[in-house]
Amino acid sequence: MFTGIIEEVGVVKRVEKKGEVITLTILAEKISSSLELGGSIAVDGVCLTVVEISPPLFKVDVSRPTQLTTTLGKVFPGRRVNLERPLTLDKPLGGHFVTGHVDGKGKILKKGGGKEFPLEISYPETLFPYLVVKGSIAVDGVSLTIQKLEKDRFSTHIIPHTAENTILGEKRVGEEVNLEVDFLARYLKKWWEEEKKKKDFEEMLKNW
Repeated sequence: MFTGIIEEVGVVKRVEKKGEVITLTILAEKISSSLELGGSIAVDGVCLTVVEISPPLFKVDVSRPTQLTTTLGKVFPGRRVNLERPLTLDKPLGGHFVTGHVDGKGKILKKGGGKEFPLEISYPETLFPYLVVKGSIAVDGVSLTIQKLEKDRFSTHIIPHTAENTILGEKRVGEEVNLEVDFLARYLKKWWEEEKKKKDFEEMLKNW
């Protein structure tokens, strides 16, 4: 579990392909020494397992399904990535609960200029039921607030701190991003669907 508050922007130093799996060697000056072998870390919002540590470098494996469903399938040496360690009990929850299980990829459609700017991002239509204006969404692991919502896109606003301390300030129009909806929305939708089934069943019994 993560919070969507990025701790460091790392740099992919090496990409090794081993069969269906690719291993990423990432440079992280600040947090690499505090990582645990076998522990989790969010890389651009994707929860991965740390398989080797040699500060300031660490390695993670990316499975074939993850390569296909996230932007990590097109990662290359020199690419900068958002990094966040898992949430601990003594860590403030500054963003929202993020699982690191990406729901789909979006694409940047519009990006404003300046130190702070609006960002318009497309999303898979299957995610629409889980999105709401003023609700939360993780974009490349960054906890953001949805300001405007349409059937195929949403808008958010990037403040100077976020632009400077995450890779979102570097993203260009046309680039893909990892998206994860607020997992609480998933539970609420499931609860509503189950309640609707109960009501429909009760109504059927009344008319039996």
